[in-house]
Formats: sequence, C-alpha cells, structure tokens
Amino acid sequence: MTEQTGSLQMAGKQEAVEDLARELGNPDKEVRWSAAYALADIGTPAVEALIEGLWDKRAVVRLRAAWALGRIGDPVAVEPLIGALRDGDWGVRRRAAQALGRLGDLRAAEPLVHLIYDDMPEVRRQAVAALGRVGAGRFIEHLANPLHDKDWRVRLATVFVLANMKHERADAMIEEAVDDTEPVVRSSARLLIEKRREAGR
Repeated sequence: MTEQTGSLQMAGKQEAVEDLARELGNPDKEVRWSAAYALADIGTPAVEALIEGLWDKRAVVRLRAAWALGRIGDPVAVEPLIGALRDGDWGVRRRAAQALGRLGDLRAAEPLVHLIYDDMPEVRRQAVAALGRVGAGRFIEHLANPLHDKDWRVRLATVFVLANMKHERADAMIEEAVDDTEPVVRSSARLLIEKRREAGR
C-alpha cells in the first residue's frame, strides 16, 4: 500500500466516523444502536469522536458513546468515562460504569465505589458488577452496603462479585445472603459458597 492510498483510506474512515457519530442522535432507536455498533467495530479511529460524544447535550448520544467506548477498550477513554459517572442522566451513568468494567482499569475503582450509593438501582447494580471486574478487593468493606440493598438484583450482583474474590472476608459476607428475603439470592449464595469450598478459596 502506498502512502497516498493509506492516507485516502484513513480520510475515508474518518469521514465514516463523523457520519456515524452524527447518527448516534438519530430519532430512530435502531439507527442509533446500529451507529454505535459500527463505531465500536471501527475501533481506535472512532475513540476521539466517541469521547466528544460523552459531552453531547443529548443523553441518547452520551450513553451510546459510553457503550461503544467500552466495546473498543482503549485506555484513553478511562478518564472521560470516569467523568461520565457523574452524568445527570442515570442511563449514561449506567453505561459508563459498564464500559469501565469492560476496560478493567484500576483508576476506575474508587469512582465506582461512590456509584454504588446511586439513587437508581440499575446504576448501583452495574457499579457493583463493574467494580468486580476492575478489582474490588481493596474496597470490600463498601460491598456491605449493596449486599443489603433494597433491590434484590443489586444484592444478587454483589453476591456474585464476592464469590469471585480471593479475600478472607468474602465467605462471611456471602453467608449473610443465605438468609436473604429473595429466593434467587438465597439459592445463589448457597451454590456459590459450595463452589468456593470446592475450589479451596
């Protein structure tokens, strides 16, 4: 490939990125998601445009930009995504947490801890799951709160995060969930305790 050909291809890809980025705000939900998937497939060349999308005035654009950045997995997006955890729209906060979980960067751990106290249960659940992927060991004491969350889905997510941790306090915390009011949380806790014993954790 000649230098000129390479430049033309790059220019064409950049034009495609710009076109797709605009479609993130399309009134049609299917078009918005199609654009997000396409940008995620393009990868690194789309990162800059997607980071800009995190600050768009439209929440539908911001949340799809966050999702696509998580799929791409470029560490350049970590700090902007951490900023998006403070977004006024709960859907954006949830997608930003999900993306940071995919990236698995330890810089996101403390900001995610703050998010487990969010007003929205969907955000709290995603924050707990993401914290488990980033590395929750240093913050295990904070998992006591979501372990007793009023939403059973948050409690269940916490049990699964604890089950994957090699920490001396994890077993005792999972044991607390054995008496949970929600059957699926109770049964999951019992099953995960047994699996941990078999694995010698």
